[in-house]
Amino acid sequence: MPLLDGAVPSLSIVVGLELVFRNQTAYARFWSGRSHFATLTTSIRCLTRHLLVLVPAPAPPDHQYDSSFTQNEGSTDSSAYKDFDGGVDVAQQPISKALEAKTIETVKIMIAMLYTVKNHLRADWGVELSSGTMMTEEGDFSWPAEYKDLLPQGFKGHEHMGLGLTLQLSTYVEKFVNTGCNLNWFNNSASAQMLAKLNELVAAYGNMEVIRLAPTPVAHLIHSKQTLALFCSILPFAMAAEIGWWTVPLVAFVAFALYGIEGIAQWHEDPFGTDKIDINMDDLVEDARREIEVMLEAWKNQGLSGNGIFTPKLSTPFTPRAEYGTLG
Repeated sequence: MPLLDGAVPSLSIVVGLELVFRNQTAYARFWSGRSHFATLTTSIRCLTRHLLVLVPAPAPPDHQYDSSFTQNEGSTDSSAYKDFDGGVDVAQQPISKALEAKTIETVKIMIAMLYTVKNHLRADWGVELSSGTMMTEEGDFSWPAEYKDLLPQGFKGHEHMGLGLTLQLSTYVEKFVNTGCNLNWFNNSASAQMLAKLNELVAAYGNMEVIRLAPTPVAHLIHSKQTLALFCSILPFAMAAEIGWWTVPLVAFVAFALYGIEGIAQWHEDPFGTDKIDINMDDLVEDARREIEVMLEAWKNQGLSGNGIFTPKLSTPFTPRAEYGTLG
């Protein structure tokens, strides 16, 4: 058919452009999602490093506190550490047990933020819908086991009021930075950098929300499927006169290839799921958690030498989590 012979090449160009655009935009969503998740984990790593390097060392188990020193958690000036003569000596006096517990709690909150972002992107809209949530005999929901021990004691979510868990937890981190400034742990430059990283974290969270909640327009999806169906319907009539019954397997192969490309684009549209083709957020989160927990353990065992959290080295092997998969 001369008419179909002329229509097929033109329609082939249209189908090719449709599929190129479809796959390019879908992979851009996948790559952007992976990049923003990397920004999230990097921001939390940097925040953890800042906190654990700048916060004074905790007391060793056998440390005897000098009664001539006082430490006031709510102090707003450099007198947080001072002796009776008014001299400040931060290096020689460890932080109080209360501030040590607050530091550990803040680091654990930052780890928990990785899990809250992951669950949110997978449409587990909060802990009550997250994988691993259990209902007690009293009808109350318990926190997911994967990050239950990371949340502050008595923590209550406000997702029923429209506040995401990640944003809620970020207020705890900013409050701790403010406390550190009042205690002269952080100067203005350090606190500004930490808050900038916290803002980057929240921005990455928002960008991933856009990818998750703003799918490809339906009109484009419908038109793409209609164009593919039209092309595969016309193709047999244009080829039958020349190759006969070979038209059937050849058209089937072409249709399989074209719809396969369309299917790949559809899978890449939402990269935050649990399929093998999606971003492997589970292993990425576990890897970041392992790194942060090792740093936290090193901070707790560094002693009062003032040489840094990895001097001396960890005295005993430390394995925060037993099983880790491959990164994706």
